[in-house]
Amino acid sequence: MSISNATPIFAVEEKNLIPVSDHLKQMADIPPSRMFLINKSLKVYVEKNPGAKTFDASQGDGGASLPGTPRAILERAAQLQIEHGTAYDMPFGTDAYRKAVIEQYWKLDASSGWGPANVMGTTGGRDALVKAYQAMMALGHGRQGDIVMVSRVPWISYNWGPYGVGANVLWTPGDPAQGWAYSEDAIRESVKFAESKGRKIAGIIITNPDNPTGLTIAVEKQVSLAKAACISVARRPHSAFCATSWP
Repeated sequence: MSISNATPIFAVEEKNLIPVSDHLKQMADIPPSRMFLINKSLKVYVEKNPGAKTFDASQGDGGASLPGTPRAILERAAQLQIEHGTAYDMPFGTDAYRKAVIEQYWKLDASSGWGPANVMGTTGGRDALVKAYQAMMALGHGRQGDIVMVSRVPWISYNWGPYGVGANVLWTPGDPAQGWAYSEDAIRESVKFAESKGRKIAGIIITNPDNPTGLTIAVEKQVSLAKAACISVARRPHSAFCATSWP
């Protein structure tokens, strides 16, 4: 059927339209990161109090306290950019980058079933996280309002990032003496809690090193936590946790 260019038309069929919801006006205000405000305030203090002893606990100084990337690596990166060009690339990143992540950084064997296709290049960490949150919801239960589990002291991007794109955030139990680290029992308890509230688990965020605590998690422990999460959720009906949270 031909449609006149003068006739308004939806981009998708009406059966595929997103349903109307007024939940946006009922959401809590998402606060800005205070990291930058703390840094600016500290600079003002130093200017007014020359020589004063200070300690920057703002978490995340944009690399100011790091030695920086060696000149040789920067030059190699610039050369790669010159050779590759600056035109738009595929949205999941260049093939050279994806291959390097698997073969040179992680050094994964092809028999693991993981390859360049499992790597996604993004414009920064926040972009990667937002895409991960969206994938957890869309490829899993296909619902907004479900749960993303994070550690007890989540960084702002883990605490509010899921909430901003339609997922609710659940703080998993943790012991402050252990850096609020995840435990298999805490994950299982969180799954039960979510279920009692009529919510499904869309995914879990495991960071290493953890932000903001700096806690590191051994690879073996990360695998154990992931297995506990997958097994725990898989025992619930209509779960797709394992298919969506670790692609």
